[in-house]
Amino acid sequence: MYRFDGPPPATPDDPCLDDSPYLTGLVPENPSLPFGPVAETRAVFERHVPGIRWNDRGNGFARQGGFQMHVLMPSRDHGYISLALDDYGTAARYLRAIEAERPDWYTSWFDGQWLRQTPAPEE
Repeated sequence: MYRFDGPPPATPDDPCLDDSPYLTGLVPENPSLPFGPVAETRAVFERHVPGIRWNDRGNGFARQGGFQMHVLMPSRDHGYISLALDDYGTAARYLRAIEAERPDWYTSWFDGQWLRQTPAPEE
């Protein structure tokens, strides 16, 4: 998950989003922005992901039935939020709600697309 002030790169697979030092000077600068205060970022997840809990390292974890989500907050080494998911339908529903609240946040999804570019399943 990334934050942008304006349109994101056309695809989340764009190498400019890779913060790896070996790409420095080879690709354009990463256009993503910091997420802001950790407490505010956590609060967004807490409003939309039921039962999420945070450990003392700042990582979040939610589990309900067959659904699990692990949230690794941004660090000095990378500016994006890393997500580990195992029920993509449930995760997509929560992430779409987060993106609706925070339209400057973009979730990379399957096949080199942003989540908001993929059709939402019919309810």
